Amino acid sequence: MTTSSSIFFLTLCVATGSALKYVVNPAFAPDLKSNAKRCYTCFVEEPEDDDPCVSAPADVDIGSPSMLCPREYCVIRRKNYYNESYGVYEFYRGCEEDPVHLNHNETEFLEFENGTKVPMYKVYYRSCHSDLCNRGNGIAPNGNDGIDGGIYGGDNDVVPGLGSGGPPSASSSEFILLCILGMFVTVDYWDHLSRAAILPYS
Repeated sequence: MTTSSSIFFLTLCVATGSALKYVVNPAFAPDLKSNAKRCYTCFVEEPEDDDPCVSAPADVDIGSPSMLCPREYCVIRRKNYYNESYGVYEFYRGCEEDPVHLNHNETEFLEFENGTKVPMYKVYYRSCHSDLCNRGNGIAPNGNDGIDGGIYGGDNDVVPGLGSGGPPSASSSEFILLCILGMFVTVDYWDHLSRAAILPYS
């Protein structure tokens, strides 16, 4: 294996290892716009009371609990049954450019052909701008600006952290180290073949 081949192999290892950290752990990816931030992301229908999407988004164990958000807002949309003793119908956390509402509560009705309306759901919309700010329960506004503070949900607050609750990520430095080790093994192998080719048979 020539010196130029060794250098090429090493360069390829380093480049692949550097790219690996962005593929395996998107939290390390470069910002797509200057105000890029991370938002919690999950969706669940008719969840149990202790579902992490509702109560502890950093602990969501399906997919990644958060994503890099290139859009304007981190959001929560919580839809409860109108009789709230029945619990949550849908719960969503995500990243949106133009939410239907920033911070707003409304009632959805079921309308019959005769014009009768029956309240079915209470819907809570919450939006904010800062990193991992959509971590509350989606009901009680909190804070002074009505945006960043509008979705911190009392007892359901969690301490955000990089990669918290997500799957373990591969280490790009370990990958590069293995590549370098593999390169030396390959060089030794080719050197052995070269020597065998030029040595006379005994």
